Amino acid sequence: MSLSSASLSSVSSCYGYSGTPTAPSPRKCTGGGPANTRADVVQQAQLAKDAWNRQLADRILQYKHSVDDFIDTVLPCSKPWRRNGSVHTAFAGYMPSSGKEVAGYPKLVSRFEKLVSGFSRSKRVNLFTTNRTVLPFPFKAFEIQHHPTSPDLSFTFPGKQARPASWQDISMVIEAKATDNQDPFPRGGQTCAGTVEQLAKNARSLLLAHGALAVFVIGIYGKTVRLARFDHSCAVISRPFLLKAKPKPDELSGEDLLQKFLWHFVHPLVGDTVVGCDPTLKMLSWPDRQWLNLQLSKSAYRDWAQNVADLYKARRVEVFDQETGRYVPCILYGMIEVNGRLFSRASTVWHAIEDTRIWVNGRLVPDPTRPTPAPQCIVKDSWGQLSRVAETEFYARLAAKIPPEEYFGIATMLCGGDIGAFELQWWHRTRAAQSAEGVPPAQPVASTSSASPLRPSISSDAPLFSSIGSKQHPPNHLEGKPGGWVPDGPFPLPFPQHQTYSWRLVFGEEYAFLERTHTRMMIKDIGRPLTQFESSRDVVQALRDSTFGHGLALRRAGVLHRDISIGNILLTAKDRDAPGHAGFMHDLDYSSFEDFDDGDDGIDDDPDGHSSTAGASTHAANEERRKERTGTFYFMAYEILSSEPTVHSGHHDLESIYWVLLWIVLRHTKHSHPLGQKACSVVFMVPDDSTYLAAAVKRLWLTDQVRPGNQRLVVTNNEPLTQLLSDLAMLVGKQLPHMWCTPGTPLTHEAMLEKFDAALAMDGWPEKDYVRCTLLENPKIPTNAAGQRRKNMLTKNPSHLLRSAPVTIQQSSYSTTVVSSSGDYSSTSLKRRADDDNDDSGYPAHGVLTPFGVVAGPRKRQRLDNSMGPPLLPSRLREEAVTSADEGAHSSFISRITGWLRRTPFGGLVPGSDEP
Repeated sequence: MSLSSASLSSVSSCYGYSGTPTAPSPRKCTGGGPANTRADVVQQAQLAKDAWNRQLADRILQYKHSVDDFIDTVLPCSKPWRRNGSVHTAFAGYMPSSGKEVAGYPKLVSRFEKLVSGFSRSKRVNLFTTNRTVLPFPFKAFEIQHHPTSPDLSFTFPGKQARPASWQDISMVIEAKATDNQDPFPRGGQTCAGTVEQLAKNARSLLLAHGALAVFVIGIYGKTVRLARFDHSCAVISRPFLLKAKPKPDELSGEDLLQKFLWHFVHPLVGDTVVGCDPTLKMLSWPDRQWLNLQLSKSAYRDWAQNVADLYKARRVEVFDQETGRYVPCILYGMIEVNGRLFSRASTVWHAIEDTRIWVNGRLVPDPTRPTPAPQCIVKDSWGQLSRVAETEFYARLAAKIPPEEYFGIATMLCGGDIGAFELQWWHRTRAAQSAEGVPPAQPVASTSSASPLRPSISSDAPLFSSIGSKQHPPNHLEGKPGGWVPDGPFPLPFPQHQTYSWRLVFGEEYAFLERTHTRMMIKDIGRPLTQFESSRDVVQALRDSTFGHGLALRRAGVLHRDISIGNILLTAKDRDAPGHAGFMHDLDYSSFEDFDDGDDGIDDDPDGHSSTAGASTHAANEERRKERTGTFYFMAYEILSSEPTVHSGHHDLESIYWVLLWIVLRHTKHSHPLGQKACSVVFMVPDDSTYLAAAVKRLWLTDQVRPGNQRLVVTNNEPLTQLLSDLAMLVGKQLPHMWCTPGTPLTHEAMLEKFDAALAMDGWPEKDYVRCTLLENPKIPTNAAGQRRKNMLTKNPSHLLRSAPVTIQQSSYSTTVVSSSGDYSSTSLKRRADDDNDDSGYPAHGVLTPFGVVAGPRKRQRLDNSMGPPLLPSRLREEAVTSADEGAHSSFISRITGWLRRTPFGGLVPGSDEP
């Protein structure tokens, strides 16, 4: 959620309670990045619960019309459903009772079997109880960062008979409760917030496992049913209906509605599996896997074998090239990075190869004219906010402004484009034509074929849904004029699907800025995570090259990254002595265009990246946008964490590079810190923490590292890295504000590169010093000082998550506030919501969470002027921070540090007492 240092007085409104948000400017984080410790991610962890509750607030929308209309609208069908009177007794005798809901699961299975008994065998979905089946996170490399789940009941894909063993086998789930009052979206009364969380976790796993555009979840609460559609922007929930209520003559019964829903679900208008599947994606067949293995075994990429553990999850996708209008087929086979949040960018970064095969007689076969092995690349798939500049635009600027021979330390985009924008153009033209002909808007177009959209039988006049493996480019390959081109045929769906449409569907076109659009791109550079190094020298070289690339992008193209993190810098998959960069930065989702002077030939040592001749108006517009608090929480610069709205500049990104290096050293090398790897959870506060305490701890760390006489961090048997950490800490420390009024000296690219180069030139680098991090093992549930599990930060009634009435917009000079039709304020400003990428960040309503526990209760805050950040902690507290962090003596230390912070002006804010 949005982090606004000026909205602390309305923290409760951020969680759905009444109150007026007063944030003057969007300040946000893109989240905490990787999990810090295992205790942060286990199912019972308070941090995980709080993150889900914040993520769901204001993202659950109730469909205003009937359930029948809900089905027709969000599940367009290729074959009309016909009412079958035999299903009216399908749920006869179904009597769930409180405390015995699990015993009722087999009865539900038999009832649903009756509903689908009339479906053809190829379209029949089978239901299984899975409440005792432990389903880990969909991708093995990231299982340890997410706790497993067990949905109550799970549907197979159409025509599949086997019991689901993983999320890849499940098309839809049911969460069933015993009583009607357990409906999590009540018309009134107390309900359980955990039920909403269950639905959301299931939806998240389904979206990621299948690369789906939208997924569906059924909730059964006693005899009450809800249908839910989730995409990457929000969820739309149907009105409740009863399983066995006797309908009016012109209405459908509960059994009819469920059967119609299932019929539509397995008869998609576009795609060949279920509604919500991505027609530009398909899972690999056995021949596909054989071809992929052959290509990888021939490749020069030495680490390919480490990335095929999940080969059965590999997929073939189309990458839309916005420059040429063509579609490039790729096979994604190994996950590099994944954003595991539901309502977010949902970015996935894959190892990939271009699929060079061609269609011959309905089969994909090797193309004898193409070289082997097939070219390797990286493919990024994400759902960006419509309120932001598309990532492809930043890559296009870099390519246009930086000559190829100078391009270094930055990812190179081979091709890519916004599929959602292209699809929206097509849809708008179809809707305009329908309006001119008197056809009601949002009507689906009859399907011309039931074949797979990735098979050659589909007509080529609909290239977005056609095969991409033919030898000749499809008709939309129009060099030089792809921008306004759309296919000649009508758009086949009532609404776009590669651009979310949920907010517009419920509230109207004025809410389009809350939607997300689907983008794919191919990256030339092949990389692996920084944490997969063998020698720490490789990490330092990669960070050095990325620092150079950061300066190059800022100086030559005016692109400021603004989200330097552990996942946004990769090691290149090449030998150490091979030419080219050893590492590169990527992921420009949160970048901004800056004023720049492309006539300068030297590395820019102006930390803001502005030329002296930049236009004042352009500078002002950029500056206002850069006041957003963007970045991954762990790696944010001190000034961004501690100050009032601060213009995000180049020197803040450079400081983040230091924190990335420190993160790796603390977790993956042997060093002298008495807490070992656990020092990481002290230096890097968990993402739910208040920013002022996280900033204070970072300042404490830097002070201890640079103050004469203090013992610096020593990396065992690695003097070059030890010296580099000390040198960089000195540079970063100098840019911190000095006590109350003296500004620091901003970091420059030249200064950072000098320290990196000096360290790399030293002898004494070990060849293999990687240490496996164990912080994500041995889970321990966070407790309070009394040893009790902390209570959920939210009320047990999640009705505030549900928008059931249209809203109006009130404009202020600072933000846009959502007001319900009854005049009650909703939970947060829409402008902050649009700028929020819904990652782990925010102020907890109940106090400040730290690695030591809860340090403050509800608090008042008062604005002060002329403050430059927190002073240094007293030496006695600095010493106690180290000795108490791992010995259970947390409560006394936290009480004392909290009291000290309350008495100290900090960054323009003073924490209040617990008393009203």
